[in-house]
Amino acid sequence: MLKTLCEWSIEHPYSLLLAVAAFFTILASVLQIWRFFRKPKKTKTSPNQTNGETNVQRDMVTNNYHYGITMEEYEAGWRRRERTLQKEISQSVGEEEKEKRRCLEIEIEEVNKRLLNIEKSYEEEKERSKAASDALEKLRGELPEAKIEEAQCQLQSGNPEVAEKLFDEIAKRQSVAVALAAYQSGRLAEGRLDFSKAMRQFRKAVTLEESNPDYLLAAGRMAQILGCYREAMPWLEKLLQLREAQGKETPALAVAKEQLGWLYLSMGKYGQAESLFLSTMAVMEKVFGKEDFRVAVPLNNLALLYSDQGKCDEAERMYSRALKIQENVRGCEYPNISVTLNNLATLYRDQGKYDKAEHRYFRALGIQVNFLGKAHPKVAVTLGSLATLYYCQRKYDEAEAMYLRALAIQEKILGERHPNLIKILNNLALLYEAKGDIEKAESVRLRVQEIERKAKGQGGDTEDTKNKTANPSNRKL
Repeated sequence: MLKTLCEWSIEHPYSLLLAVAAFFTILASVLQIWRFFRKPKKTKTSPNQTNGETNVQRDMVTNNYHYGITMEEYEAGWRRRERTLQKEISQSVGEEEKEKRRCLEIEIEEVNKRLLNIEKSYEEEKERSKAASDALEKLRGELPEAKIEEAQCQLQSGNPEVAEKLFDEIAKRQSVAVALAAYQSGRLAEGRLDFSKAMRQFRKAVTLEESNPDYLLAAGRMAQILGCYREAMPWLEKLLQLREAQGKETPALAVAKEQLGWLYLSMGKYGQAESLFLSTMAVMEKVFGKEDFRVAVPLNNLALLYSDQGKCDEAERMYSRALKIQENVRGCEYPNISVTLNNLATLYRDQGKYDKAEHRYFRALGIQVNFLGKAHPKVAVTLGSLATLYYCQRKYDEAEAMYLRALAIQEKILGERHPNLIKILNNLALLYEAKGDIEKAESVRLRVQEIERKAKGQGGDTEDTKNKTANPSNRKL
């Protein structure tokens, strides 16, 4: 056999060379597969201490992170969520569901903020997803590799549920990673508007690491959204102390000042709020420049503060400058400009500058209709503001038309017997009384009483339903 092989190789030298080459190619492949399966396991690391290999991996995730949801898909998702929340509000009509309605209204206000500033909201969502993926890298060793990789893949696909469950699992353990896991779980819960869970998780994180600025900001901001001002104050004050101790004028310092200033404004502490807003604006101007779009935020906050104090000239100056910056940077039809236009219009209305107010209200209305649609609750609010403007001018027919348009939108969304209709119905009744149409006024009053009885579930009066001052957060950029 050997003799036969030798004779064959002499007769076919090229075939022999090819056979030898194929043999060594197969051998090299086998060796490569063997090395792959013999690769040593990664060393376990704590969430705060990583080896060089893990650092490289984390940097790769950060620099090459791919978020699989487009901004259009992201926006469509929030529009669906908005419709769901409106349906839930429309079904919550009983007196015992008042707290539920309040929570739903907080959620839908946050949805509206995201829709009116969709580009910023989308970038924040991508950052939230990437931060969760980075945190999972730090937690390798706490969980099986397969679970972490699956959660990271789901995050990139826009599905954070798997990652949130993993963070919840770690947050229940006795581990050095509890604070980090609780914080990330809270951020993901906040992203899907589960504010009660987010608050619990942020509270846990900040309790375990009371000097972590990220945890302090998240807990303070969430407590403020939920109206828990006394709980938010020590966290935000501690956050500002930490940022100031760094001795640098940075965007992070500006955020700390702005958030605490907004808390003080909500609590009526105008002097402290003004000082912080002015300081915030100075930092933002120094870091980004006086005409940067981000400077419009502290300008709007200062304008709200001055408006609440009755300092109309100062408020007008701040609103006008904020509006000019927004228009120059984003264009005259940018959705979030409608917030500034509405705020400025209301200021002009209260000053008796009715022509200026009407012009701004109509501009805001046009932007909202174009972006949100004709039958959106925000459109109804602006129509109601226009109606009040006409009422102040004794243009009762124009006021009635606007009130009826606003009422039709709310009825379409909420139904004809919902408690949230009471405010506009009371305004409409006052209008009919001013016109001298007592019969219509009485008919509207009877309708209000019927809604109140239905909400109460029995005969008799409910608590006072007089108009209340809007939550300042509804005017925030």
